[in-house]
Amino acid sequence: MATIVPTVLANSEQYESYILKYAQFAQRIHIDLSDGQFSPSKTVEISEIYWPYSQEVDLHIMYKDPIPLLDEIIALTPNLVIIHAEIDVDYRNFAEKLKTAGIKFGLALLAETPVSKIVSLVDILDHVLIFSGNLGHYGGVANVALISKISEIKKFNSNIEIGWDGGINQDNAKQLVNAGVDVLDVGGFIAGAENSREAYMKLSEAIA
Repeated sequence: MATIVPTVLANSEQYESYILKYAQFAQRIHIDLSDGQFSPSKTVEISEIYWPYSQEVDLHIMYKDPIPLLDEIIALTPNLVIIHAEIDVDYRNFAEKLKTAGIKFGLALLAETPVSKIVSLVDILDHVLIFSGNLGHYGGVANVALISKISEIKKFNSNIEIGWDGGINQDNAKQLVNAGVDVLDVGGFIAGAENSREAYMKLSEAIA
């Protein structure tokens, strides 16, 4: 069963209102952290984030170098940590430290990054995020041509959870789920709605 996961993309002033609002209706929340280098915009700092104890939280780290954050990440005990396949880091070492702490590990693929980039890492991956949006911004467009990456990933490891980030709405959510997306990380459709709860429910109904 696919899951709708609201995305928090916020600065320090906005963060609390998003996290508290989404916690009222979503069990799982996706938090974007951006350094202003790998991603052009800068978000709330990792030292400032928190969430209600009952929430399951995925951290999407859009940092050029996430290594200095690792101890803080582990201390927060998120469900999943996603970093990018386009950075220069020892992925296996990073993943091992997370998994030792009981935290899942994922990689995000930008639109132009081929699946071949991560084939050698499929044995350590719990999650692959197909990124179809604009780094550090809400309001991307779902590039459905990227759906072909799903079957490529599953060919190497059928158990990997597939996420999609970018341009999800009421019209394409079911198409993405039917194509094999397990986690729909939804930004603008929920954040920009007059009633975020209603937008979340519309998407949940669309994929039911």
